[in-house]
Amino acid sequence: MFEKRILSLKNELRFPIIFLLNSCIFFSICVSTVESKTLEEIENEIESKESTLEELENDLEEAKNLAGYYESKATTSSSELERVENELKQIEAEMDINQAEIKKYEQELEIYQLEFEQSESVMNDKMIDLYIYNKQGIVDIFIENGEVDDFWKDYNYREKLLDVDLESISNLAKEVSGIERERNNVIQSLAVLQENNESLVSKKEELSSQVSYYTSLSSYNEGRQSGIRAQMGTVQQDLEGLTAEQQQMLQQEMDIIAGANGGTQPLESGEFYFWGRGRSVYQGHGLGFSQYGAKGGAEKGMTAQQIAVFYYPGSYIGNHVDEAVEDRISYLGEIPDYACGTAEQAAARPDKYRVDNSNTIWDCWPEESIKAQIIVSRSYAYTGGTDQVYKSTNVKKWAVDETRGQVLKHSTSGYRDQVIKAFFSADNNNGWGTATHKNPVFCSDFNGNCGAGFSWLQAVNDSSFAAKGPYTDWTWRTNSYSMSEMQSMFEWYANSGFVYPKSSDVRNMLNQIGTLQSFQIERDVSGRAARVLVKGNNGSVQVNGDFFKRIFIFWVYNVKPSGEVDPIFSLTYYFRQVP
Repeated sequence: MFEKRILSLKNELRFPIIFLLNSCIFFSICVSTVESKTLEEIENEIESKESTLEELENDLEEAKNLAGYYESKATTSSSELERVENELKQIEAEMDINQAEIKKYEQELEIYQLEFEQSESVMNDKMIDLYIYNKQGIVDIFIENGEVDDFWKDYNYREKLLDVDLESISNLAKEVSGIERERNNVIQSLAVLQENNESLVSKKEELSSQVSYYTSLSSYNEGRQSGIRAQMGTVQQDLEGLTAEQQQMLQQEMDIIAGANGGTQPLESGEFYFWGRGRSVYQGHGLGFSQYGAKGGAEKGMTAQQIAVFYYPGSYIGNHVDEAVEDRISYLGEIPDYACGTAEQAAARPDKYRVDNSNTIWDCWPEESIKAQIIVSRSYAYTGGTDQVYKSTNVKKWAVDETRGQVLKHSTSGYRDQVIKAFFSADNNNGWGTATHKNPVFCSDFNGNCGAGFSWLQAVNDSSFAAKGPYTDWTWRTNSYSMSEMQSMFEWYANSGFVYPKSSDVRNMLNQIGTLQSFQIERDVSGRAARVLVKGNNGSVQVNGDFFKRIFIFWVYNVKPSGEVDPIFSLTYYFRQVP
């Protein structure tokens, strides 16, 4: 539009007669485009709005920092409720970012509009000045100059001046067009932000509903909440080397057990059922250090070092300092952050002590149990362990400082003086203490031929001092099933296509045993089912105790032969016939 006006003006100025005939019309157009604001007023307004824009950009940066903070907290939360609450705060912070960006864009629009007016005003002034100057010059020539030759010489001179002014006006016109394009881009960005904001509002409503649900669930069953918290902080299945499908099946198993309540149907005479104690999905895998064991040991006077060494036969406390690891471990979650102390201790060292609240076990634990956890976690971190829960603040720095550099090392040949991979879980005592490595938890061999495992990860019995967790003495049973139904369980799994354990291994087992007749459970020294001897009319096959449990869980979940989901809840399981 502006370039056309310039071309039109240039043509009119180079033909004086046409120029004179159209002067009034053209002049009126130029005058009508000039805004009522002066250039000084426009410049002052631009300066004011640029100052406001700078404040909005600062607000935007703060909102982005806040969103990043809550995003970090959401990924390191120690409970599902805390995760959802932090994710909700993150969404709210992102909405603040959108709102700040919208205000910023709106302010930029106003500045663009003022710059538009400023440039157009300058351009129009130049056009009017040019128009008046040339009009007066041409009139003077016609009246005062009697020689046509002199007129054209003078006119050529003026035409050169005209070209210079028109070039500056043309540049202004391009600047105005550029401002217009930027303004249109901002308008498009605003539209996208408005759409994103609507999506965030919807997500916020969904997360608010989840927060309400988890809050009500927590109030309804505090014991279940503490169990879930223990599970999330300490379940450390050794997934190294497992395929994505195998990991998915492990997660599915955990989801099934977490949501199931066991058998409720009357037991039928002559049929068979499984029963046991503990709930592995909340208590952990049962290998290595026990958090509830450490709590009980500290309450009975054991030091942090004595507790840590007890759970790893043949180990000793060594020293290995890495400032990065020291800092990282100070952010550890897993168990309570504070040691239980007197009111005087809590007042003097609020970073370390809390007065115990008898209504909850999560406010504080014995000092030595927390320091033992730090020693174990430091060792685990040095050996590449990643399945630990970390918080957003270094609340356990006091325990890190008091055990600085202390790690567990091997004393056995082959691994002597190396830092051990110190596995740990919540409440190992759903049998008679901790399990033996690879027997059966960390063994992926279908027949359960796993070997002895690492020497420092052997079963130890902590039942004489371990504190009781929410599921230590919890007992369960399945509904009863006939032996033919158990045969159908293996047949169903053999055709399922599952990979952990492989359905093809179950098919091979059925080919070897023929018709199922009985089960016999072989236990490790902790009382957990290491292997199950499956007997048939044609022979028998040993099955990994953990794999047998998984086959049964997927069968009752998918087929529901009794009408309800009644899984085997832990590796401390037994098989009985109903009298």
